[in-house]
Amino acid sequence: MVRVLKYLVILSAFQIAFSVLAQDEGLYAPAPPADAAFVRIINVSQDTLALTIGDMPYGDLAFTETSPYRVVIQGDRAIQAGLLSQEFSVEVGKFYTVAVTPDSITILEDKANENRAKALLSVYNLSDIETVDLKTADGATDVILGVAKGSESSIEVNGISVALGVFSNGQALHTFDEVSLERGAAYSTIVLGTADRPTVIWVQSETTTE
Repeated sequence: MVRVLKYLVILSAFQIAFSVLAQDEGLYAPAPPADAAFVRIINVSQDTLALTIGDMPYGDLAFTETSPYRVVIQGDRAIQAGLLSQEFSVEVGKFYTVAVTPDSITILEDKANENRAKALLSVYNLSDIETVDLKTADGATDVILGVAKGSESSIEVNGISVALGVFSNGQALHTFDEVSLERGAAYSTIVLGTADRPTVIWVQSETTTE
């Protein structure tokens, strides 16, 4: 009888462990395929655009809309965004963000979230502002500092609930309501416009194999 009880306790522990593991696995983006990368597009052009990378259609994106990451096979690919086009050399295993403005296409290499015990926070400064900072909404705690225009910066953080804000020269450009940062997930703050007319958007990164 004692052995049976011990067996049931051990079996129950394994069932709980596997259940927790399965729930955690659902939070994590898959690794890129062996011959490909993941690429997403942000439309910063003011107009709705039809977008493609190579043979991969991204559909129509409205202003400030961000696509999910999609699988793009390695090699040289043409980005087509309305009347704009640009060649793009896709490297295996990388994550990229393509930002389309009214007159240019900017390609940024993203940091992948490799630590499943952490959440990944990224800031993209696609504005005319020289540098921007990500802090807690009250400005008291620094999170990511000095993100220069045309660049991206990332940091891994614990899974917590927090209200964040984007600042420039100590002044708040935009603050967000409190959000819950989940372990293994990735979140992006994208800064557009100018210091006197900023647009700041928050994106929870999504990945699709379609």
